[in-house]
Amino acid sequence: MIGSIGGGWLADRFHIKWVVVCMYALGGVFLYMMTLKTSTEVLYFIIAAVGACSTGAQIVVYAYSGQYYPSDIRSTGIGMASGIGRMGAIAAPLLIGLIVSLQLPLEQNFLVIGAAGVVGAIALACINHGRSASELTLKTLKTSTAT
Repeated sequence: MIGSIGGGWLADRFHIKWVVVCMYALGGVFLYMMTLKTSTEVLYFIIAAVGACSTGAQIVVYAYSGQYYPSDIRSTGIGMASGIGRMGAIAAPLLIGLIVSLQLPLEQNFLVIGAAGVVGAIALACINHGRSASELTLKTLKTSTAT
């Protein structure tokens, strides 16, 4: 809850894309930090930060999808984002089970799992906003007012 409210607050003040990119990347970093030898209190903070960044980012992505897609297909875009997220929720335990079955050291397990957040951040960073609904609307408005 803290991650979604904080992410929404940040998205109102900064570009929502970069807020989500940072949240996913920080989630991956905090997940790896769980392997560090720290006090129990610091470990609880890190665990809370992982949850806030990963779950909060996923909720903010729905708002981001609503801004990216044009209004005539907006519900489809948000539905696809939600569906892909559900597929990830189903596949993640299977993939984590596979990673654990490789009997890697604990740090490497968390590094591989945390890399998913970093990959998500990189994928979001590569999105071209020149094709987004908000940018196309602005171009249309500028063209119609110029004539």
